[in-house]
Amino acid sequence: MKLVFMNFTGFNWLSVADSVIRVYTRSQWSHVGVVLRDGSYIDAWPSGVGFEKFQVQLSLAAQHINIDVPLPDEHAAENFLSAQIGKPYDYTAVFGFPFRKWNDDRKWYCSELVAAALQAGGMTIPDARWISPESLRRMVS
Repeated sequence: MKLVFMNFTGFNWLSVADSVIRVYTRSQWSHVGVVLRDGSYIDAWPSGVGFEKFQVQLSLAAQHINIDVPLPDEHAAENFLSAQIGKPYDYTAVFGFPFRKWNDDRKWYCSELVAAALQAGGMTIPDARWISPESLRRMVS
């Protein structure tokens, strides 16, 4: 499974959110999404979980890296992601990172969604209160 870690710059709400996330998580990365085997891209944005146009996402990114993560069952991970389409963004997690479990499957923010997909595909994800793009990057690097 291909994970794409991104950060954003500029003078808009996206760069402000990017800066806050990167400072709070001490990371170069503020966002993560998944490129599926068919080339489509899925992630969680404030609009919720959905398929995004990957080239549009990359055009907004100041920097990005791709990390290929081998999974025992990539098909199960992709099925999990497809089942999450339309679920809302997890705003409560964004403001309460350290005070909750990351895997509330009723709503997602980007790194929670990706970690849950990796777990569905057979990767062991440590028990944690929250998962940031940086902590996820460390798990898969």
